Amino acid sequence: MVFALAGFVYGGMLAFLAFLATGFGHGTYVLAGVTSSPLSLFGNISLALLSPPLLWCAIGALSGAANRRIARICLLMGLVAHYASIPIVLHSPSAFADWEYLPRVQGVVWLGIIVYIAGQAAIWVTLGVHIRCKETIAGSEEDVTS
Repeated sequence: MVFALAGFVYGGMLAFLAFLATGFGHGTYVLAGVTSSPLSLFGNISLALLSPPLLWCAIGALSGAANRRIARICLLMGLVAHYASIPIVLHSPSAFADWEYLPRVQGVVWLGIIVYIAGQAAIWVTLGVHIRCKETIAGSEEDVTS
């Protein structure tokens, strides 16, 4: 539950920064495309601006349950889908490939990128901790039985 809430807050921050990066129509949708992929593959800007809290809430919930094999597999599949769709989303003629407007709001975009990378690092660290704890527990069970 805590990881799902953290994911929701993370997604909310990303959605807010993506909205600011649109510059009320004078900015760019690049950040919205990145933070909402793979849902941004639909090409719907409203969906891309509104979906990150729910998307990252789901990823956060899976991250929190990553000590279970099925959750870990679903988490990895979700992250692969996310990362694999980013180049497609940001390639022209996508609605999110409006690179020419990026200089107008580059400060917000850089802040969004920093928040995005920090969140991705937290997800991978959490996954690593779950895997490491599982290995440690399995190792200690082997010591007890031998």
